[in-house]
Amino acid sequence: LVHRILEYMWDRKSTREKIGHQEFGISLSLLEVHNEILYDLLLADKELREKRLSIRQESDGEVIVPGLTEASITEGMEDVHRVIDRGMRNRWVGETDVNRHSSRSHCIV
Repeated sequence: LVHRILEYMWDRKSTREKIGHQEFGISLSLLEVHNEILYDLLLADKELREKRLSIRQESDGEVIVPGLTEASITEGMEDVHRVIDRGMRNRWVGETDVNRHSSRSHCIV
């Protein structure tokens, strides 16, 4: 689903810019929640486990994670795949009897 949404956004961005309506920027962040701790999956491994993040809701209702890395998407879906692959390599995973690559966490894109 994430792939389709981002592909749609990239297509809309390209179309709108071609017809001269306006310019858009697309950025992507990956956040993991593991044992009630938030991790920025786009950081290097050492930084990833040391940096503590928090989540909060602004007065206008917007939910934000201050300090969360944002990767700019400038080359289309190639960038999307590169960024998501980088983040997925940083997730907490471990083998269980049922699943070799089980995760006890939630990844938010």
